[in-house]
Amino acid sequence: MNNLITIQDLFVVPFLLLVAYFVGTRIKNKHIKKKPYYKYFVWGLWVNIFAGLAFAGIYLLYYGGGDTVYYFHDTQCTVNMLAKDIPTFFKIIFGNHSPEVGSMFDRYTGYPYYFRDPNSFAICRFNTLFYLLSFGSFLGNTILEARMLPYIVRARKLGL
Repeated sequence: MNNLITIQDLFVVPFLLLVAYFVGTRIKNKHIKKKPYYKYFVWGLWVNIFAGLAFAGIYLLYYGGGDTVYYFHDTQCTVNMLAKDIPTFFKIIFGNHSPEVGSMFDRYTGYPYYFRDPNSFAICRFNTLFYLLSFGSFLGNTILEARMLPYIVRARKLGL
């Protein structure tokens, strides 16, 4: 678990922060004329992202692990299954938690901690897209999730 912050974070994190800045500025400029409170949008975006990074930092540096780290580990195992066996990867992504699928994990893919609990492992399945978009970076994954989760929660409340 100690190798979560890697050299690739030096490239992925600044890239994602730059993308967040440009996308946030574009959204702000698009809406600011009709909704003046959008002048705070980019600041809110930064607060959201850095709160996520602070949360990740506390879990890594102070606690030395925890469920956030274990969810990321299980996501790594799931993505490693993509390299090993594509049909099994899609079975996992679409919620197949049979013993046969669980037995496909090995020392090359890693053994997920939460596979036996479908509700907990659903977080790992959901996180797979963010993992791939962040190139396997823990901090990059944190940035993407910190930015996207409010929209996902809002969509769930609206019944979408």
